[in-house]
Formats: sequence, C-alpha cells, structure tokens
Amino acid sequence: MRADIDMDYRSSRFPAGLFNGHLTAANSDIRAGNNYRGHLRRWNGLANWWRDLFGLPVEGDSGFVPEPEREIPSRPRLTASSNLGDIVDDYLSLWLVQRKPNLAVAYISSRAFACVNAEAKRAGRPTNTNTVPHKLWNDLEETNFLLGRPASLTDVIEPVDLMDPAYLPVTNVPKLPFNLVQVPDGIAEELDCSGASEPALPSPKFGMYFGSAFRIKAPEGRGAVLLLIWQKENSFWKIVNIQIDSVNAKNDPVPDETAAEITPSPEQGSGEPAMIHRMQDFFDALFVKKDSAKAFLFFAPSACACAGLSLDNAGRKGAGGELREGLKVIARRALAANDLGRIIERDDPENATLKILEHADDQAYLLAIIPDSEIPDLLCGRALRPDSTVGNNASSSGSYFGTFFKLVEPGDEPAALRLLWSKQNGEWRIVGYKMDQP
Repeated sequence: MRADIDMDYRSSRFPAGLFNGHLTAANSDIRAGNNYRGHLRRWNGLANWWRDLFGLPVEGDSGFVPEPEREIPSRPRLTASSNLGDIVDDYLSLWLVQRKPNLAVAYISSRAFACVNAEAKRAGRPTNTNTVPHKLWNDLEETNFLLGRPASLTDVIEPVDLMDPAYLPVTNVPKLPFNLVQVPDGIAEELDCSGASEPALPSPKFGMYFGSAFRIKAPEGRGAVLLLIWQKENSFWKIVNIQIDSVNAKNDPVPDETAAEITPSPEQGSGEPAMIHRMQDFFDALFVKKDSAKAFLFFAPSACACAGLSLDNAGRKGAGGELREGLKVIARRALAANDLGRIIERDDPENATLKILEHADDQAYLLAIIPDSEIPDLLCGRALRPDSTVGNNASSSGSYFGTFFKLVEPGDEPAALRLLWSKQNGEWRIVGYKMDQP
C-alpha cells in the first residue's frame, strides 16, 4: 500500500565517495541540489511537485501582463564598485518592496536563462531565450501578488544558515535579512544550467561565486530556501543561478530516530612501535608528501580485491591500476598541509567491539584492534593468515589492526576510509580496505 524509493545520485565508488558527499541525506533526496536534473537525464516524466513559484504555493493569478520587454534595463542599477551585500539588498528591494520587478530582472544573467528554458522544456512548453526575461518578470510580479505590499525586506524574507558545509559564510558584514556565503567553484559549475560538463569531483576552490541565502515568508507556513548564486560579469554582479531547495536550511527541525549509541573506550597502552611508525610513513607519503606511488607500496596484493582487481590475475596486466589511480586522485584532491591533522580527521565507527589504541596522531585517525567478526568484511572476500607475532601490547586475538579516518573536505560530509593492517612476511601492510557506506 505504501512504498519509498531511495536512489543514489552521487557515486559511492572509490575514491569519489570520499569527496562527493555520498553519505549525506542530500544524496538520495531528489529535492536537493542538482538531483532533480540528474534524475531527468536518466528517467523522464517525474514532475517536481515540491517546487512552486520561488517556494511559494501559487493559489491565485494576478492577471499581470508585463509591459514590452524594452522596459527591462540592459544594466543593473548598482555596479560592482558597490559591495555585494548592498547589491543583493538592492535586487531584493526592487523586487519585493518597491515592486519594480522589471528593474530587478536586470540583475539576472543570461546564463540563468537556461534554467528557465530547462523547466519549460520538461513541461512541454516552447522555449525561446529571447522570451526568458519576460517570463522572469512575470514570475517576480506573481510573487508580489502573493506577498502583498511589505514595508521592508524583513517583513517578507528571513536569513537562513545552509546545512551544506560546502558553503562558507561571509563574515564581517552588517546584519542583513539574508546570509552571504562563498560558493565553491565546483559546486557552482555543477549547478550551471548552461550545459557545461560537470566535474567528476567538485573543486574546493573559492573566489568566483557567492550566494545569498534566504527564505520567503509564505502567507501560510514556511517557504522554501532560496539560494541566489552571484558571479561578477564585466562591471556588474549578476545572478547566474537560482536554486530553490526545500531541505537545505540548517535550523529546520530534523527528526532523530537513531537509537542511543555506544562509544567505545580507549584501550590502555598503545600499538607496537614498529607498526605505528609504519602507519605514520604511509599517511605522510600519501597526504603530506603527495607521493601516491610510494603509498601504493604499502598495500598488499590482497587489497586490490577491494578495487575489484587481483594482482595475481595473469590475464589482466597491471591489475592494481585502479587502486593506483584512486590513490593519485586522493593525493591530488586532498588539502595541502604539513600537519596531517589538517588533511584528515579521525572517524569513530561507534563499534563497541573495537579495542581502540592511543597514539600520537589520535586526532587524525583512529587506531583499533579489529575483532575476528569484522575481518572478513574488510578483507574483501580474501582469506589470509597473518604472522602470529603482533606485539606485546595487542590482545591475544589482535592479529589485525584498523585505521579509520576521513578527509577534511570543505564540502558535503565525506565517506570514511577503513584500512585493515596485518603483518605480512615481517612487514606491516594494508591487506584490505573499505569505504564506510550507509
């Protein structure tokens, strides 16, 4: 009688899942980010029922017919010599308070027109770039009809904090009825409606794009979150994308149905010094020195099974290629720093069966003795017999150790990586690995 369908819109494969926010709720929420457009590229016919006019329910029709398009100025009222906060305030005031949407449309870049045409095309309506400003003018005017005649912006909009940590708040600005954020270049390009190819991994660079985040106060209930993405074009700041999102406000209540969690307590003592030193060499090679070739040498042949490969498969030359390439991407994509703790951070799997060990880089990664019950999953289907001698500080069953961490990523919550270590021919090596999937 009832059903729920969850789809993964972001890749869960190694190493993309370490960067692209696969573990966040936005991964499977079609209302979030670019998921709706991605859905339609694969499955046609789904109506975006959750979106109305700028997040407002359209219950009436003002009957407004815009004047000839020549009354839309060719340039916005404020130039880039003004600060962005004043420019956003001017756009919203022209639209919502002064009720001059034709002047507000001048702040919208032609790059955003593709988004309007994309919606029209999906609805089966004819598309024409020349008519888009007319359509935008009409939509802004319809919003004025719904909201009435407010005395100030604070009467009709409120600032929101975005849930996605990729958007960095702009500080040291006066209090405004909206929030300003820096938008990563990669995310802005991913959301671009112009048809440009989307990057495989979002870029963490900032500086080209900014966003203004707010919610329109609906006559009844709460409207959706609006994120206007701004970019400088010639001598003006213009809106290059308009995102309407029903689920991106940090302060909206989110039901917590998780059971009480058990936090494992640290084991007294520490791991074998030679093992700790070996692990430090690996993390230093991959993340600090960015030497993926050296980092690859820490992996035993069995670990390639985790990438769907096997080094002893004579029929496939270079069977470790996928793992090699994945390490190259990680080294290139991870933040650059001399301090390991600024590149990766400890991940707690919240598994009471793990015996956690203390070590010097405790904030960068968690080190634990892996119980027998967890070993098959991390070995990716391979059965191994590690050396029997593993150090005086390990438990009697402590033949395998795990390091748990995730990258410090200025974007969606990254997946965690679990590395399984064992002594092979007298040397500590990574014999299996797994990305932490929901």
